[in-house]
Amino acid sequence: MKRAEWFLNNGYSAKRTSEITGIPEDLCEVMKNGRSENRAWQGLEDEGRQAGSIRKGQERFAENRGA
Repeated sequence: MKRAEWFLNNGYSAKRTSEITGIPEDLCEVMKNGRSENRAWQGLEDEGRQAGSIRKGQERFAENRGA
C-alpha cells in the first residue's frame, strides 16, 4: 500500500499504479480520490479555523462538492 501511495502521490494514474503494484485499479482510484478529498477538506478546515468557525468551512466544502 505504501508503494501504491508513492506512485499516486507522484502523479501516476490509478491504472498505471495498478499495473506496477498489482493492487486492483479500483482500489488505487479510491486511494487517489480519497487523498484529494482529504486534502481539500483540510484546506477548508484550516480556513474555517482562521475565520473562527469550522461550520463556515463545512458549508464551503459542501458548496464545492455541489451538494
